[in-house]
Amino acid sequence: MLGKLAIPTKQWSQLIFVLAQKYPDKIFTAYSYNLSQTNTTLGFINLYLPEVSELYELRDKLFIDNKDTILKDEQIERLETFFTFKNACKLGSIGLKSIEPAKLREYMPIGSKEYAQGKEFKFTDEISYINYSLYKLWIIAMLNKTELLELATRLAESLLALEAKRKEEGGGRGKTALFQDIEEVKVAKNLRGFIDALTPLIESANADLFANVVEQVLKMPVDNFPLFITLVRFEYAYLKPKK
Repeated sequence: MLGKLAIPTKQWSQLIFVLAQKYPDKIFTAYSYNLSQTNTTLGFINLYLPEVSELYELRDKLFIDNKDTILKDEQIERLETFFTFKNACKLGSIGLKSIEPAKLREYMPIGSKEYAQGKEFKFTDEISYINYSLYKLWIIAMLNKTELLELATRLAESLLALEAKRKEEGGGRGKTALFQDIEEVKVAKNLRGFIDALTPLIESANADLFANVVEQVLKMPVDNFPLFITLVRFEYAYLKPKK
C-alpha cells in the first residue's frame, strides 16, 4: 500500500524575509495559489519588499550598540505572523502590515483591536526579551517615526515616577486614585479615552511632556493609536523592574 507523499514547506513569512534581504529595493508581483486537496487560486499579489527590508535597517539604528547579540537576521526571519498567507493576501498586498507578529495583539488594550487581550508583558527569559524587541521593532516601523519610541519611553518613565512618588508619600485614597488613573492610561483603547485618562495626571507630572504626547497622538492615523499605546505598555513593563 502506497503511503502519502508530503513536502515540508517553509513559513511564508520566511520566504518574504529572504526575498527582502536579496531584493531590498524591489516590488514584485507574484501569482499566488494554495496547493492542497482543493487547489485555491489567490490571484496576483504585490510584494512590497522595501517595507520588509526596513525592519533590518531600523534594527541597525535601534540596536546599534548590540545588534550582533539582539535580533540577528535569523531571529527576525523566524518571526511568526498573525496572518496566514491567505489572509495576508486579503490585505491587498504583502508588506510590513502583513507580517504583524503573531502574539502582539495579546498585549494590546482590550477593544483597541480585534482579538486584543490587554495582557501585561512579562520578562521571564531571553526569548521574552527577543519577542519584546521584535514587537517594538515592528511597531516603530509601522508608526514610521522613531521619535515616537522616545516619546513612549518618556511617558512610561513619567508614569513610573508618579507611582514611585506616591508610594513614598504613603497610602490613602489619593494613592489608590493615582494608580487607577495610571492604569486608565495604559488600557486606553482609543484617542479620546487616552486623553481623558491623561488629564487628571497633568498637574502631578511633566505637563509639557503630556501636552507633547497629546499633540503627537492627535496627528496619528486612528489605526496607529493602538500601536503607540502598546509601545507605551511595553516600555512601562521593561522599565518597571529597573525603577
